[in-house]
Amino acid sequence: MIICAHQSSLRALAKYIEGISDEDIREVRFSTGELAIYRFFEGRLVRENTEISAEKKRNL
Repeated sequence: MIICAHQSSLRALAKYIEGISDEDIREVRFSTGELAIYRFFEGRLVRENTEISAEKKRNL
């Protein structure tokens, strides 16, 4: 599944999925075109990456 959205709505999703606190979510930023990959693992979504190399982006 691919989700494409504005930074504010992406932060809301990340907050919910990752259980980020109200204070800490203020520091979360998504750059234009940034990929965030989540995998379903042991009954929950887990963020796979914090930074993706240019080579990996080309192969997605």
